[in-house]
Amino acid sequence: MLTCTIEPVIHSWQLVDGLVRMDVFDNSYILNETGTRIWRLFDGYKTVQEIVEIIHSEEDNNTNKEDIAKAIIEFIEELDKLNFIRLSENNEDEVW
Repeated sequence: MLTCTIEPVIHSWQLVDGLVRMDVFDNSYILNETGTRIWRLFDGYKTVQEIVEIIHSEEDNNTNKEDIAKAIIEFIEELDKLNFIRLSENNEDEVW
């Protein structure tokens, strides 16, 4: 499969009470704590797999890595639909 890195397209975001807030046109979007943590890992260099590994290492031992990966991928897909991020394909054999 394809490895992707994620880079924020929305550069006008700020931390408000520890959460990411993005003001886009007339709308404001506020990410929850987990979404904020994931957003802050988007640097254009980390792959989705690396982000999954980081989040999994921060969770308790009872959290299934596959469930974390599924939730992160769904989050990334939603941000991509909103054009908040840019996905860049890498030519590696890792699963994104």
